Amino acid sequence: MDDYLVATGAEPVPTATRKLLWLWLDGDKLPDALVVLRTRRDECAVVATGPRPCRALVLAAEPGGGYRVAAEFTLRTQPVALRREGAAVRGLYYSRDTGAHALYGQYRYDGRNFGRVDGELDEAGVNALPVLLADDRSMSAWDDQSYAARQFPNDRARLAPFRLHYDEQAFAAFRRDDEVEDARYGERVRALTDALVPDAQTLAEALPWPHTLEMRLWACGDWMVPRRFWEVEDRRLGRLGTCVDGAIFAVRQRLVASGTPLVDLVRLPLLQQAGIAWRLRVAADSPQNRAQLRAADAATLLFQGSVAATLLGHQLRLLPLERAAGAITTLRQGAERWFEVVESGREHFVSPTPELRAYSQDLDVLAAAHQCARRTLGQPPARGLGPACDGARLETARRVASLLQEDMSR
Repeated sequence: MDDYLVATGAEPVPTATRKLLWLWLDGDKLPDALVVLRTRRDECAVVATGPRPCRALVLAAEPGGGYRVAAEFTLRTQPVALRREGAAVRGLYYSRDTGAHALYGQYRYDGRNFGRVDGELDEAGVNALPVLLADDRSMSAWDDQSYAARQFPNDRARLAPFRLHYDEQAFAAFRRDDEVEDARYGERVRALTDALVPDAQTLAEALPWPHTLEMRLWACGDWMVPRRFWEVEDRRLGRLGTCVDGAIFAVRQRLVASGTPLVDLVRLPLLQQAGIAWRLRVAADSPQNRAQLRAADAATLLFQGSVAATLLGHQLRLLPLERAAGAITTLRQGAERWFEVVESGREHFVSPTPELRAYSQDLDVLAAAHQCARRTLGQPPARGLGPACDGARLETARRVASLLQEDMSR
């Protein structure tokens, strides 16, 4: 790419202002890419009307190594839309407009380059197609992806790399009364992080993530409060992850043993977050449907992400069905014990807090999704988790399973 820029007389673009998104072009088994070159840190929408708007390149991998430029265009206010058929990109829509009512030109990939196709689509037409919308706000930073590729085992990632970090926050009150447990807390968190890196590696290998699969474990005194990344993301992607304190509370209360049972209590919600991220960022769907999913009742998206999580855990051998069912049961027990020990015993509340009730309701959705995922696999329902799956939920689960299989089978 740098040679191409030099040949076209462009000035060097530092990696710090480059953005990158991975894709597969039609008929190509090698990872291809969309690269946006920003001349400065300002967003492309800011500089679109200025003298130096952003330059975008679609890079196609060559069988012998290296990349060639399959398309070049100027990225302005509107995002580029990459048309998916199956897992491959077969078309591209982009607009030169900067106003509210943009028209998109159509381009078709012929196996070598993108050629113009007659006709234009308005924004509503593009949003109804199975496309991936991308602009510099939603794309991963070049330097961040380079860091992830170097620091984590990403040599077999299908498209974008992963990274997984533990972020400690200032919630010391939960551990204030036990210095021995304070020391064990750090040991347990390090063990959890080490145990879950291979999970993230497997997810990066199994699914075609266009953006960096960025995952976090957090220390959270308010661990039962949901971290719904999809409620804050639009063009800019949210950060998916889960809190570890609920699981560590469960092991301190002797509800679960250290080792794999403890890891499963964190693995399950982390898989759920990955399942939701897959549904919104990877699965072949229209922006219109994705927006409706984000705007719907939280249980709707939680259910679909939880079905995907159960299927991923089972099919990738990260979390077999019986262990997943056991983890749900233990998480429920942990919520009950939290009320007994902390909310009632320490704070003298007479009923669970709204946060704890909402957490328990989310677990009910997870349990229902687990039952539906089992049915799509032809497995009997798990005992003690709740009613078996049927009706509209079963149809939704089958749709999720079909989309997931499509992405995993390439």
